[in-house]
Amino acid sequence: MKNKVLILGTGWLARDIADLLEDIPNYELGGFVVDQPPFERGIEIFGKPIYWIDELEDLDNSYRAVCALGSMKKINIIRKVNEMGIPFINLIHPTVQISRTVTMGEGVIISSGVHIAAFTSIGNHVFINRASIISHEVSIGDYSFVSAGANISCHVNIKQSSFIGIGAIILGHLSVGEKSIVGSGSLVTRDVPDRVKVVGNPAIIIEKDIDGFF
Repeated sequence: MKNKVLILGTGWLARDIADLLEDIPNYELGGFVVDQPPFERGIEIFGKPIYWIDELEDLDNSYRAVCALGSMKKINIIRKVNEMGIPFINLIHPTVQISRTVTMGEGVIISSGVHIAAFTSIGNHVFINRASIISHEVSIGDYSFVSAGANISCHVNIKQSSFIGIGAIILGHLSVGEKSIVGSGSLVTRDVPDRVKVVGNPAIIIEKDIDGFF
């Protein structure tokens, strides 16, 4: 019997993860979950219901969850689902190449074509999108988002709640600060402080004191 997966959110990322689920054995889409308006009861996506978060109490124990919110708003709904006792799972596409020495928390989503090298550590509720390359001994903090085609070299420390844009390159032995954003296509050649946005080649700070992505 397949476990039913609840996807937190209803936007583009939720629909993308619903498509990803089609390629992963032992799981099937069970529905979508929201905790903020606008919300109309009875609406479906891909023939599956959208649940208001309070309705989860009525579901049986075959349900699991992943979060598909691409902003820091996800922390609140993750906390609520945890309080209801619904476990979070890791979704890893069959085409992912990942070292057996990699460690990861819960709620991790890794999309197709990703390569992750030895002794990398991935925190809770991290999303790694298509064709990203992550070298050995990298650390990716909780709630971080790695966009498609990013290339992260060895011994990089990406702190909690950071966002790495499409095609960004981060050179080895550097850090990306908490709640910071690396813009798409940027080349990071020096440490990125907490709560800044950097863009360009080489990447420079264009915004400070930000509060995470989106």
